[in-house]
Amino acid sequence: MPRRIHHRHHRPKCIEIPSASGVGVCLTPISHGDDRHPAGFIIGHEIAGDRWRCEGGVTIDDAHFEHKWSMTGSLEAGDLTISPSILCRAHPDFHAYVTAGRWTG
Repeated sequence: MPRRIHHRHHRPKCIEIPSASGVGVCLTPISHGDDRHPAGFIIGHEIAGDRWRCEGGVTIDDAHFEHKWSMTGSLEAGDLTISPSILCRAHPDFHAYVTAGRWTG
């Protein structure tokens, strides 16, 4: 019988952000254990003709990773801005900015 693993922290919900193209884009904050200052985001997007989302991640400049993005505002307040732009390498046409809480491409 497989062993169940219980996590002390729940995974935050994916929050959909508006997109001018109509592509469903959602962000899930990831943290170092301090939810007030996200370490980054898991970014998921719809794939035409598929029922699965493609997911990848970005790390914020206070995280300890080589590739970093800068963030202002907050996802919860709807004014999140992340720079530079975000490119999905698996789907190169999925490339845009998160600006003032919107996916803008």
